[in-house]
Amino acid sequence: LKFVLICLVILVAMSSCNRFEEGPAFTLLSAKARLTGEWEIVDFVGPDSEDYLDYLNDGLKWFFEFEKEGDGAFGYRYDGYQYSNLFDWELDEDELEISFIGNSITRNWEIQRLTNKELEMQLKGQGVDIMTWVFEKED
Repeated sequence: LKFVLICLVILVAMSSCNRFEEGPAFTLLSAKARLTGEWEIVDFVGPDSEDYLDYLNDGLKWFFEFEKEGDGAFGYRYDGYQYSNLFDWELDEDELEISFIGNSITRNWEIQRLTNKELEMQLKGQGVDIMTWVFEKED
């Protein structure tokens, strides 16, 4: 009975420690392990999202690919063509920093939700309207 009670207390304590605003409430995988892989943008939510949604509706596929070594690529696919730009990334709590290789552009994102198959994040910075980028993980 003590063992069951202790397990119950641990589970309740773990579920109350939600790292990301939108979840998940509980996971055994680290955030870095969940982030690693290829993600396709499937939706934009917020100000000026209609402009970006028009591109998605026209068949443009934007993607981020995160390698576990801390590098990756951002790009798009359209009509049989693909373009990508390499970057380095670092995850600290719910903040994702992406530094594009070959220029001095660095962007900070606040991750709202990160599961094995879903990612939602917002670009941070001055003068930036808050728009949520919604991703699904590619298999």
